[in-house]
Parts: sequence; C-alpha cells; structure tokens
Amino acid sequence: MKDNVVLITTISLIIIFSPFFAKILKLLFWWFSKVSLALMPHEDNKEQDIRLSR
Repeated sequence: MKDNVVLITTISLIIIFSPFFAKILKLLFWWFSKVSLALMPHEDNKEQDIRLSR
C-alpha cells in the first residue's frame, strides 16, 4: 500500500512540474545556444536513411 502511494505521488509530481521543467529547459537552450547546437547540429554529417523491408 505504501509503495502505491509513493508511486502515485511521484507520477503526480512529474505531471505537475513537467511544464515548469520544459520552460526552464527552453530558457536554458535559448540562453546557451551552443549547447543546443552541440546536441542537434544544423548540418548532420551522420545522417542515415530509414529503410523498411517486408
């Protein structure tokens, strides 16, 4: 029973605070634009096509 309460509390806190975390991350990526360029470069030299076969 105690594990369920902890799990529900954790999930509800994540749901409540996720918009705040998203805004903080957006602000950090805006402020430190070189970090976002390091994570997602404009020119990807390791680009690969996705191929599906039956």
